[in-house]
Amino acid sequence: MQVWIYGAHLFHTAPKNVSKQDLQDWNKFVEPVAKDNGSQMNTNVSDNGKVITQFIINSNEANAIQNRIEHMIGGLDTPEDNIHRRKVMYWYQTKFDPNSDTGNKAIIDDLSKTGLKVIFENNAVKEEMLHVDPKFGKPWQELAYIVDVEVQTVRGIPKMYKVLKYYPEHTFDPDA
Repeated sequence: MQVWIYGAHLFHTAPKNVSKQDLQDWNKFVEPVAKDNGSQMNTNVSDNGKVITQFIINSNEANAIQNRIEHMIGGLDTPEDNIHRRKVMYWYQTKFDPNSDTGNKAIIDDLSKTGLKVIFENNAVKEEMLHVDPKFGKPWQELAYIVDVEVQTVRGIPKMYKVLKYYPEHTFDPDA
């Protein structure tokens, strides 16, 4: 894990590869100091006796670190940039035109029960979705697709999906 605490200063955002468990571990690490008013934690990182980095955290700073960590954990519980991975999507309506961005609506029950406008990361994704394997024996608009989407909102209400990735191997007939 990268060290992202320097003194009592936490960066405004955790590194991209930090997990919720990492944050909870850091929270436990500073907890004894945060609970004991007037205490202090001294941590030295050295190499062959030469101090490379030194962390000194007092109880007030430990409390501030814990508050920031809790805020970051809350941020991890919501999808980053409203990106949702591997969601089931089915068409509400669409044009059979890979160059059109109008008239395309889909439903992803996990995110919204109504049909929302759909745009695509690129036309290749849309083209692939509109030409599925004939093994299903159904038209493409009657199938369910597994996609990664970015949800665009207006005043916190989902209004549009941007399909980022399509998983053709997971396409299925929802009635089967």
